Amino acid sequence: MQVDITFEFAKVYNFDKADVVKGQKFTLTTDFENGRYFSDNDEVLSLSVAGNQVAGTADATGVATILIMDQAFAIQKTLTINVVDTLQEKAATLGAEAGEPIVK
Repeated sequence: MQVDITFEFAKVYNFDKADVVKGQKFTLTTDFENGRYFSDNDEVLSLSVAGNQVAGTADATGVATILIMDQAFAIQKTLTINVVDTLQEKAATLGAEAGEPIVK
């Protein structure tokens, strides 16, 4: 099963895990018809299901797990959305500098 996540500025295809900034709105789209979405009514996300699309908002920092199930409640896919205050870029360098080596 493929699940895509769409933001105002980007679309990511077939994801399993995403970091989303608090307050960001997004849409999940799946190729799975008549799926059931379960997120245990967590406080991290607000979800609204309409067919094979789910409109979501990242409401609070934390981790949310969304289970997509078939009509018999068998889990077809598990999504993890980590809601953060800001996205931190990973450092390209540690910023350390060294002088000329001294031979002893």
